[in-house]
Amino acid sequence: MSQGAKINVKNKKGDTPFLIACKNQNEDLIKYLFYYGAQINVKDKKGNTPFLIACKNRNEDLIKYLIYHGAKINEQNKNGDTALIISCKQNNYKLAKYLVRQGA
Repeated sequence: MSQGAKINVKNKKGDTPFLIACKNQNEDLIKYLFYYGAQINVKDKKGNTPFLIACKNRNEDLIKYLIYHGAKINEQNKNGDTALIISCKQNNYKLAKYLVRQGA
């Protein structure tokens, strides 16, 4: 990053390094990229944000981290799915209850 790399640039698939790190559940890289300015609410070509990806992956630590750092919990992807809808589709009622308590 000290060499001037563009942290929020998208590849041909529409993914930023931060989105890729979230899809791969690489929490150390996620924290590193966020520290250096990665956009927390960036969307991929399907409209998925890092938060929606974390919910799909049932990654509770990442979900809490992203909320703490300002993730928009009511964003929709191109299918109209929110994090709450995703958690209900997965029968993940623990996450659904948590999201409701957070304002979903």
